[in-house]
Amino acid sequence: MGRPRPATAFRSSNLKSAFTASAWFRTEKSHGWQALFWKGDQPDRDPYSNREFGLFLHGGSVHLSSTPVSRQHRGHIYLDTPRGGVQIDRWHHVAAVLSSDVDGGAMRIYVDGELAASRPYDRSGIRDATGPLWIGGIPGRGVAFRGLVDEVQLWSRALTGDEIRSRMRTS
Repeated sequence: MGRPRPATAFRSSNLKSAFTASAWFRTEKSHGWQALFWKGDQPDRDPYSNREFGLFLHGGSVHLSSTPVSRQHRGHIYLDTPRGGVQIDRWHHVAAVLSSDVDGGAMRIYVDGELAASRPYDRSGIRDATGPLWIGGIPGRGVAFRGLVDEVQLWSRALTGDEIRSRMRTS
């Protein structure tokens, strides 16, 4: 596998209140941390307050992490799907949804078109990091994705479950 490279055409300044990121992936291992997407400023260290968002695989589950504006000096909020939902050497579709709208913020993870995990998200907005979006790793962190990532899509709004399923079926 090659080194992770930044997606330099992506600008996140319009993602302050909501976004959806989706992709197809096939992993070669289920242990350890693997970054599918990461957007933030270096260094990316605990409490991960430099992170705009990150989507990872870990132990057969999907992990979504994001730092709301109000937690920039305290750290991120995260969400995990149940372990075992992601099998090695099999294609899966994943969609991560973040919304901080005033009607109620939410973090949601869809795996293969089904809602796998959900939790409330801070209404203060999504932290705006100046660093690029990385697909398949984080520079200097040793969390490279081991496998294939395809058909990455980003939206500047929170897609519904029906929209995610429809787009998954047509991609």
